[in-house]
Amino acid sequence: MSDATGAQILAPTDRPVPAMVARTSPFDAIRRVRPDGSEYWPARDMQPLMGYSQWSKLKTPLTRAMATAKNQGLDVAANFARLGKVSGSRGPSQEDYELSRTAAYLLAMNGDPNKPEVAAAQMYFAAKTREAELAQAAPANPLDVLQGMLDSLRANAERVTILEQQHAVTAAKVAAIEGQHDWFTALGYARLHGHATDRKYLARVGQRATALLRAQGDAPQPRQDATFGSVNTYPVTVLEIAFAEVSR
Repeated sequence: MSDATGAQILAPTDRPVPAMVARTSPFDAIRRVRPDGSEYWPARDMQPLMGYSQWSKLKTPLTRAMATAKNQGLDVAANFARLGKVSGSRGPSQEDYELSRTAAYLLAMNGDPNKPEVAAAQMYFAAKTREAELAQAAPANPLDVLQGMLDSLRANAERVTILEQQHAVTAAKVAAIEGQHDWFTALGYARLHGHATDRKYLARVGQRATALLRAQGDAPQPRQDATFGSVNTYPVTVLEIAFAEVSR
């Protein structure tokens, strides 16, 4: 149908994939098909499936996904089709996007790698992308098809591992006192150097570091942490000794 200017617009009957043909992934259930046969995933429907409790929190990976698409020379407006959904009969419109398969894949890849829901989204859209590639290619040996899907999933898992490592380093830096980069919490030092992070172990390290510091005529420096409340920080040289002694 068309609007008052005669421009073609989509009919409001975009339909979800019937439940009887939906696969096990919840991302299949939210997939929509336009009258012209093109598919998309509503960004607001993606939000809870990716483990984000608020739309504002999903906006960060969504913005990064758009930037990635632009840098790769993709049509951002076409892949991230902006729309507004009316909340109630008189409520204000809500920002939303119709994400192409490529856009949804980029959103998943820019999500928080620590969320298992994000990892599931990454695996799903990696597989969907591979399926689309195979559908456009000449018929192949079924074993080659399976190998290709495994290669795609393996590459995706490797990327997740890299992102997790980067996150661990960032978390360690955040745990250090700003402006005093040679002072760390026991947790921050453990994350940065690959030590165990269970509380009993870190408590023993903290007790030993405190004893070492007081023997030098000094004391731990407390600071406030959003998760753990008041925590102590120690010089990196003291923590090196404390971790070495407790680990024996």
